[in-house]
Order: sequence, then C-alpha cells, then structure tokens
Amino acid sequence: MVQARFYHGEPLMADYTPAAAVSTGDVIIIGDMPLVAHLDMIANRKEALAAGGGVYQVVADGAIAAGKRVYWDNTADKVTLTAAGNTSFGWTLTAASTDGDLVYVLHLPMADTAIQSVAATVAALVDNSGGAAADGTIGAVTTFTPSVAWNGSSVFPSAADATAIAAAITALMAAVKELSTKQNAVLTSLKGAGLMAP
Repeated sequence: MVQARFYHGEPLMADYTPAAAVSTGDVIIIGDMPLVAHLDMIANRKEALAAGGGVYQVVADGAIAAGKRVYWDNTADKVTLTAAGNTSFGWTLTAASTDGDLVYVLHLPMADTAIQSVAATVAALVDNSGGAAADGTIGAVTTFTPSVAWNGSSVFPSAADATAIAAAITALMAAVKELSTKQNAVLTSLKGAGLMAP
C-alpha cells in the first residue's frame, strides 16, 4: 500500500540519493525530517524527495480531528497524534474516526520542527524551584524579614540582617542574570527558526 499518496500542491523538493530502491509514496526519514517520494527510484542514482508543501492521503492510527498536528510512525507507516518516538509530519485537513482511516494531511514538517525548537527553549524558563545559579536554572528569591522592626533612625540592621540582605541581593542578581541568559536563548531560537528577523 502507498504510504503517502500525493493529492495536490507544489512541494519543495530536496536532492536524495537512495541506498536502496524506493517506491512512489514512500516516506523516507532523514534525521528529524520525513520526506516523500514522488516517483520510483533505483539505488545510487540522485533523485529528489518532497520536503514539504504538498497534501497527501495517509493512514491514521486512530481517531484524529481535522486541524491537528500529526507525526509519522515509521514502524506502523501511519500518522499519529503521539509525538514521542515519531517524526513531525504536518497537519490534518480531514478527520479520522478510527485506526486505518484515510486522512488528508498538509505536509509541513519544517514549520513544526521550528515551533518545537522554540518551545523547548521556552520550557527552560519555567524552572523557579530554587536551583543553584551555576546549573542554569532561575533561582527562587525569597522575601527578606529583619530580625527586629526598622524605623529608619534608631534601629539599624544587625550583623545577621546585613548578611541576609547581602545574600538576598546576590540571589536577585543571579536570578536576573539567568533570566537574561534565557531571554537571549529564546531570541536566538526565534531567529534561527526564521520566526524573527535576525
């Protein structure tokens, strides 16, 4: 059975020299990209595979609504909603109600890979559990409480309070540094993914 039957579109093509024969409609995984063969290929002769932009009819592994991001399961030769262990393929244009149903999918692996790379960078920002500054996490900054109430004139910080103030300032500086570092990482990811001007 054809793995991905071309329906319409103007796919972007990428050069490819197969080590073994390839059939029309085969999905070829290279790294993190699923490419689609538009013609039969013989081994060791350079041809081209579709890298994105076409609409294909493929088999779904279960109920999938239209407009969902799907992944190519290279073992089952089906699209799935499960990202783990599979390769980003594109977005469903029609729905499947059960395993084995045929669906039309817009093949857009590049856009999805870009989104995932940025998402992975942004995910690093959620750690405010108080990790050490050296490990790249954003440390928790706690409220300073003086040992006695200050009135700004007759009561001055004790030696212990001074130490605590210094520690709080140091923690705040470390947190700001890590926030700046992670903000720069997000900006770099956005630019690298083509989602922001360099």
